Amino acid sequence: GPGYRVINTPQTAWRLQAGIGVSYLRDGLGNSETETGYIASSRFFYEFSDSMFVTNDTDILSSDSALRANNDLGVNFKITDGLSTRVSYLTDYNDARAIKTDNRLGVSLVVGF
Repeated sequence: GPGYRVINTPQTAWRLQAGIGVSYLRDGLGNSETETGYIASSRFFYEFSDSMFVTNDTDILSSDSALRANNDLGVNFKITDGLSTRVSYLTDYNDARAIKTDNRLGVSLVVGF
């Protein structure tokens, strides 16, 4: 959907987007549903230094069957030119599930070549 860059500098970027589309869901039993869906998204980036930056990505998707949202907050560290790490906290929400919220802490090691 259409978006707007709220902030757009080399150190900080923040973009908002919203739109309408088609939501296709398929569950573990093979049942599927196609319906109109609405999405709102936010993408944020902030660079603390040449070796450290933070990102925060949020998506909210609404349809007749569910309200789903996820947020991914991450801090990235450059260790060397070919090695970096990311520590992230991911939250998933779905009001159509018995357990509506799922949170995960992630630690990643990235090797570039």
